[in-house]
Amino acid sequence: TRRDEAVAVMQGAAIIAVLMALASTYVFQTALLFEFQDALRMLLVGAGAIAVAAQLSAYLQIGAVVAQPTVQALTPTTLTRWHKRIFGLGVVTLLLLAEANGRILKIPALAQMSSHVQFALLVVSIALMTIGLGGVRWSWRLPRVEWGTVLALLALTAVALFLRFWQLGDGLRIFVDELNFAAVVRSFWVTPNVPLMEPMSSIAAFPYIYPYFQATTIELFGRNLVGLRAASAIIGALTVPAVYLLGRSAFDRTTALLAALLLATFPPHLHFSRLGLNNVADPLFATLALAFIIRGLTRNRRFDFALGGAMLGLTHYFYEGGRFLFTPLVIAWLVGLVVLWRLRWRNLWPVVVMALLVALPIYYTLYAENGPVAARMVNNGAALSADYWQGLLRSSVNMQTHIDMRLIYPLLLYVRVGDGSMFYKGETALLLPALIPLVFVGSGYVLARLRRPGPLVLVIWVLATNLGNSLMVVADHSPRYVLVFPALMLLAAAGLRSTWALLWPSGRLARLGTILLAVLGLTLAIFQANYYFAEHLPTYNDQMRRGLPHRDPQDALLRSLNFPPHTQLHFVSAIPPDPYYTRGVLGFYRDDLNMDSVAPQEITREWIGSLERGIDHAFYVEPGHPEVLNLLRVYFYVLPPQWSPYQDLRNYYQFPLYYAPYLPQYSEDRLARLYRVRQRRDQLPTR
Repeated sequence: TRRDEAVAVMQGAAIIAVLMALASTYVFQTALLFEFQDALRMLLVGAGAIAVAAQLSAYLQIGAVVAQPTVQALTPTTLTRWHKRIFGLGVVTLLLLAEANGRILKIPALAQMSSHVQFALLVVSIALMTIGLGGVRWSWRLPRVEWGTVLALLALTAVALFLRFWQLGDGLRIFVDELNFAAVVRSFWVTPNVPLMEPMSSIAAFPYIYPYFQATTIELFGRNLVGLRAASAIIGALTVPAVYLLGRSAFDRTTALLAALLLATFPPHLHFSRLGLNNVADPLFATLALAFIIRGLTRNRRFDFALGGAMLGLTHYFYEGGRFLFTPLVIAWLVGLVVLWRLRWRNLWPVVVMALLVALPIYYTLYAENGPVAARMVNNGAALSADYWQGLLRSSVNMQTHIDMRLIYPLLLYVRVGDGSMFYKGETALLLPALIPLVFVGSGYVLARLRRPGPLVLVIWVLATNLGNSLMVVADHSPRYVLVFPALMLLAAAGLRSTWALLWPSGRLARLGTILLAVLGLTLAIFQANYYFAEHLPTYNDQMRRGLPHRDPQDALLRSLNFPPHTQLHFVSAIPPDPYYTRGVLGFYRDDLNMDSVAPQEITREWIGSLERGIDHAFYVEPGHPEVLNLLRVYFYVLPPQWSPYQDLRNYYQFPLYYAPYLPQYSEDRLARLYRVRQRRDQLPTR
């Protein structure tokens, strides 16, 4: 029949698309850098094939469902007086929070407001404004619950949480640019009224809201790496159900579950969810924002739009990249949908109002302090300068080099080149080879459905992320790509789901096809998780320590945490560890220890004589300096060398510990020799 012929053509086109994706992946992995013309041609052929297959599947009503917007009026169409009052109360509460941080009006009652009260005001104000502007109407009828989906999603979230907490402290025992947050967290231990909306510093110009989360998790898990990183682990795990919600709103349940499964085990997302950095927070709230806005577009519910706007406003509270990516992204996306579908502009006003109001306290505080909106670009010089762009216009900067390094190279970070920063490193691109063909097919599939809200936002999301990174001085630093991780996994899930649906149309043996699809998804997830813990994490640990000009001082600090109070640590190395950074890390763990870094030639009798008496001393001496050890043994009771208890740390990365406990009579007698020698020397006649 004609239907059977159409199905055969659809399946043939899908097979061509898959083969082209596999072949182009091979070329990207093996060809010379920037010599990818053959891969691009194959991708174009594959995109055309998947477009044909997608159109046939829509005509035959086979395959994944892609949500489309409605053009009806909002429900409820009007707000009651009760809703307006609730909304007004939320606005007043938010303004109190803003003034407590900005202090423009100098209201005495708002001065010195507790950090806990500030956070409560933020949560309560957002809830009140969302309920009021969303026109929430309570119903005692319980909604229908798909318990199978709920249980599957709970299981995925539990797996995500387990993977992010597994060996959270011991798996990576090095601060990865986390000292900025660890130092700020300490302010919550001594000051109960830290202004949460203020920037942390001129360089790490993020609000204090994320360190507030970290201070809370440290209270729960202790003053250690687990406590510092637990906030990221929890937020990263919560992004998994958020991605499900976006996938369910934009596509269907199967695509959503696959995306959640892939993100739960995606190695780069796993990695950044296990660091005490705020990069993982923006994708969570952005994903929720897009999910609720798409629900609003498909159901025209005022509450969905209001909640989506609130989540969009929260993307301004964390990493600076989220502030500059997601709001323009949503604006461009909604403008595109209005043009494509002739949507009612007035239906979208709850998104705009809520996003502006929720973000208001941040900018109110910056205005009050006369602080720059883009502090990292201004103070840190992270963005390309005006001189660069003028040089490009005047041809003093080569245009082909600009295209290669600014436009093409950031895209290669997904499929070919490794991270150029210390944050992720490894020996692969962000996407493992097994997922690259799925992302290619998924990209072709969403391009074929570009008029729909979900596909359109995924395309803009990826392109906007790379365009933004092309404006940075360094375009290959992975922290700036964390923003796009949910989109990548949704593209991979769309590729897997659409290909499977095209090759295995519903009908006979449909249940078997679903089981095989689930097995394939689980196989990919296990492959990703195994790669991260068995290959990437050990490699990353080795790369981080290999890049140090000396042995690992942070391992030594961890070995020092059980020392008696006031013990003095001494790092002796040809290239001494940075004392300011190392002291900052030590201060996060304990306040009652101190340390210094010295070169071997600085260890003299005079130096020993200057040390504090009556306390223990711990000497971490780089091997190869026997004269230092001989001198120490003259004046201290030095225990035999001790090495790290961590079996995964090679000896050549370790500082051996020579511990000198204070023994009242013995230590005083030994040090007395030093002072007698000094006294006799001082009494010698001078010539």
